[in-house]
Amino acid sequence: MDKPVNRPETLCMAPWTHTYLSPQTERRMCCASREDAQSFEQYIDTKQGSGEYTPITLHEHWNSDHMKSVRKRMMAGETLPECDVCNSKLLNTDVYRSYFNRLFGHKYNSIWDTTDDTGYTTMKPVSWDYRFSNLCNFKCRMCGDMLSSAWESEQRQHNMINWHDPKNNWMKPEVREEIKNFQSSQIEKEFSDAVESHQVEEVYWVGGEPLMYDQHWRYMKRIVDLGDGKNVYARYNTNLSRVNYRGINLYSDILSRLRDWQICASLDGTGQIGEYIRTGLRYQTWVEFFKEGLNYAQSRRQMRIDFTLTLPGMFEVENITRLSQDLNVDILAKVVFGLLRTSSLVH
Repeated sequence: MDKPVNRPETLCMAPWTHTYLSPQTERRMCCASREDAQSFEQYIDTKQGSGEYTPITLHEHWNSDHMKSVRKRMMAGETLPECDVCNSKLLNTDVYRSYFNRLFGHKYNSIWDTTDDTGYTTMKPVSWDYRFSNLCNFKCRMCGDMLSSAWESEQRQHNMINWHDPKNNWMKPEVREEIKNFQSSQIEKEFSDAVESHQVEEVYWVGGEPLMYDQHWRYMKRIVDLGDGKNVYARYNTNLSRVNYRGINLYSDILSRLRDWQICASLDGTGQIGEYIRTGLRYQTWVEFFKEGLNYAQSRRQMRIDFTLTLPGMFEVENITRLSQDLNVDILAKVVFGLLRTSSLVH
């Protein structure tokens, strides 16, 4: 396909650079894309999955008919329904498409050289959003079982799971075991291979709770040890309940050795109200860990408060604003996603 004179406005660099995997190993163009479910319906999917666990590898996904169609339509200047979250600014005004185009805009000419008329590309993913599980130590009011093991445990304990809904089949013991095996045998290998081959340029750590992931600490330490930190940009959406793990400090041993980084630390209220909204939060510990990060930050962009406005959080807007002023940091404000069928949040 010939490169147009003007860059298509709806073209996003993500389908040529980025790969996303949910905690249930559902693959998407990115975490904000609205696509048909593969096995288990995610929070903004457009079609319910079958409930049958049919995982696919990155190799199978990357140049699948769907991904080739996405690229082909973008290159033709079409507005994709899969990209409604960005098209209509449904989550916030600084859309994900803009982020990818800023970060990987220097690769724009390459997509025309490496992508044929079918949408098949020889470019490889360099940006990774792999959510290795729903492991999380919090039960936040706006979250749910697919993104929090604590919520999943609550559901199981009180027999609240609707086993007739195929969306919930991922919680069945036999399917859980299949997911675990696929994660350990396939997903770990995909990410490890990318790290060892110096293929990672950007990584987004979100969960679950990413700082509870052993994979986070293991792979980020490996990136640093390989000498690739100078080429890597890492961003986090974290509850910031942990900054040390097995002798490794997040700030001094990892982030300070990267090309660049950003932490969006979730906080939806201060003091007791914040601890009510985000069950598991220890507010003073959060403040302590956040201030530790400020000692390493080189710009305001690197440490931000991630504030999701909930009903009880409305009473905390003034306190959150005052905290941001005291810390001299910015707030990334979000609302609970309007398209949700359950109380989950798009990160």
